[in-house]
Amino acid sequence: MNDEKKLKKALLEQEGLQAGSLPDQQRKEIEMILEQELKRVRRMRWVTVTLWLLWASLYVVFGVVGMKSRRIESEWAAILGFVWIALLPMAIASSISLYVRWRAANQRELRMRLTLLEEQLNRLAGKS
Repeated sequence: MNDEKKLKKALLEQEGLQAGSLPDQQRKEIEMILEQELKRVRRMRWVTVTLWLLWASLYVVFGVVGMKSRRIESEWAAILGFVWIALLPMAIASSISLYVRWRAANQRELRMRLTLLEEQLNRLAGKS
């Protein structure tokens, strides 16, 4: 949330500036915030993929072991079953969180790019 506040502050400060006068420091700060957000999305993607792969591998293990032996020791079956059941909501929640974070990062990046484009257009219009 702190990064989002910094981004909002930087964009609001820009609105009060003259056309084409966005300081390099603010531009770098905005780009740094966006890069941090993209890193979070990448980490979340790895977590999500890992959770889904674990869930799928346990599903396959249950299927193969269950088909071959028809009898699984109750301790291991209970532990693996609990882990398998617990992984599903975690994977689903992680997928939803990834989607929300990805959309937010894309929207922030789009806003920044539009702001920089507007700045360039204003600078070009001032030169004519």
